[in-house]
Amino acid sequence: MAIEYVTLPGTGEKVAVDTVDTSQVQVVKIMHGLDGVNDGLVDSTTPLPVGGTEANSGSIKTATEAVNTALQTAGITQVQLAAIKTAVEVIDNFISGSKGLVTEDSAVAIKTAVEAINTALQTSGITQVQFAAMVTALQLIDNAVNGNFFDINNHIEGAAIIPIVAALDSTGGGIATAGMVAQFDDASTAAVTENQFAPVRMSTRRALLVEGVASGTAQGVSIASGGIAAGAIAAGGVVGGALLSGAFASGSIASGAIASGAVASGAIAAGAVVAGATSFVKLEDVASADADAGVAVLAIRDDTCDIRSGTEGDYEPFHTDAVGRLWVDPQGNVAHDAGDSGNPVKVGYKVESTPSAQVCADADRTDGIADMDGAHFVRSGCLLGDCLTESVSNTNGTATACAVFTTGAGIRNIITDIVAYNSSATAGFVIITDGSGGTTLMAVPLPAGGGAVINLMTPIKSTAATAIYFDVSGALTTVYLTFTGYRTKVT
Repeated sequence: MAIEYVTLPGTGEKVAVDTVDTSQVQVVKIMHGLDGVNDGLVDSTTPLPVGGTEANSGSIKTATEAVNTALQTAGITQVQLAAIKTAVEVIDNFISGSKGLVTEDSAVAIKTAVEAINTALQTSGITQVQFAAMVTALQLIDNAVNGNFFDINNHIEGAAIIPIVAALDSTGGGIATAGMVAQFDDASTAAVTENQFAPVRMSTRRALLVEGVASGTAQGVSIASGGIAAGAIAAGGVVGGALLSGAFASGSIASGAIASGAVASGAIAAGAVVAGATSFVKLEDVASADADAGVAVLAIRDDTCDIRSGTEGDYEPFHTDAVGRLWVDPQGNVAHDAGDSGNPVKVGYKVESTPSAQVCADADRTDGIADMDGAHFVRSGCLLGDCLTESVSNTNGTATACAVFTTGAGIRNIITDIVAYNSSATAGFVIITDGSGGTTLMAVPLPAGGGAVINLMTPIKSTAATAIYFDVSGALTTVYLTFTGYRTKVT
C-alpha cells in the first residue's frame, strides 16, 4: 500500500490516503479502551481484543504453563510428551504470548488440542496425583474462556477429560474407573438421526435398556444359523435352572445355529433345562398330559440289521426294516443250560392237521405245531430218531445183557415197552435188572404157552453206564423178549 498525503480544504491539514480503484481512501489508526480511556493504538504489540479479556488471557497462559510443567514431571514417554506438547503449543499460539484473543475459530482449535491432550493422557500411565495436576490446569483454561465470546462447555462437547484407569494394586483390588451417566427413560423410545449423538437410556433399576424394552421386561433373542460357534459354550457354562421352561420359543434357534462342537461335554449342567409340559425334558414317575412337548426319536433304516458301533459299550442307533418296523431280538434272557430266572415268555404254535407234512432237514428251525383244538402236538417217549428196539430169545435161564441197551459213558438206558412170550408148557417169569446181579427193575410173569404186553406209563431206567440185563427163572424152551425205548444222558 502506497501512502499519500492530501491537504484538506479550508483547514490546510494533511491526511493520509490510499488509492483504491482510482478512488482515494483515508487511512486511519484504531485506538481502543473504555469510554474516555485511551489504552493505546492497535499495533503488533497491542492487538485488538475480541470477546475475551486480558485477565482471561493471563489465566489461559498460566494454565498452559502449568500443564507443560506437570507433564515434564509425569514420567510419560517422549512420544506421549511430544503429542501433549504439540497440543499445548496450539493453545499457546492462540494466546500469542500476551493478551489472548479468543475467537470462535480459536475455540475449535482449543477443543481439538484438549482432545489430543486427553488421548495422550489416557495412554501415558501417569499416576492419579499427576493426572490431577493436568485436570486442574485444563480446568483453568475452561474457566478463563467460559462465559465470554463462547461457552467452552457448548463448543467442546464431549471433550471433558476422562479419568485415567488406575493399575491394580498389590492385592488385586482398588481399580479406579470412569463413571457413565444415562438418561432415565423406562419405556418410550425416541428417533435419532443417523450419525448423531443420543443419550444412553436406563430403567428405574439403573439397568441399561436395550431396544426400548421396559424395566423388568425380558427381551427375546434369536440365534441365526452359525450363531453359536464350536467351543462357544464351555463345560459348566449353562448352570442348573439357567433355562426356564419355554425359554426357547418355536423357531428361535435357526437350523444350523449351533455348530458342531459348540456345546462342550458337561456344558449343560444337571437341571439347566427345567422340566415341564412345554419342555422336552420329562422327570421320572411324572404323569403324562395332552400336548406334552418332546423330542422325536429317529432310527436308521437297515434292511439287514448290521451293527454300526465299534466295541462293547458304544452307543448304537435304533434300526428299522424297509417299512419302518423297529428291529428287535425277541429271544429269552436266560441262556441254554443256565439257571432259571425271570418270568416265562408265552409262545404260540402253528395249527397243522397233517404234522407229517412238516418235513424239515436236520438242524433246521421249525414251527411248534398244534392240532385244530389248539392242543400242542408232542410225541410220547422220545423223538422218532432216538427210538430203539431189541428182540431176543432165551432157553438156558441165565442172566444175559441186552445188546442194544448196553453200557455207555454217562448214558442211561430207558425201557418204555416190554413184550414177553413163553412157548413151553412150563410157567415161569423173567426179571429185568440194572446190570448183572443189580437192582431188579421189573418182574414179568411168563404163563405156560402165554405171555405179556406191557406199556410202561412210567419208563424204567438204568444207572449211568450200565447195561440192561434179563434173567429167566429157569430153562424154558423157548422164551421170547422184545424191548423198546431209548438212551439218554438225562440223570
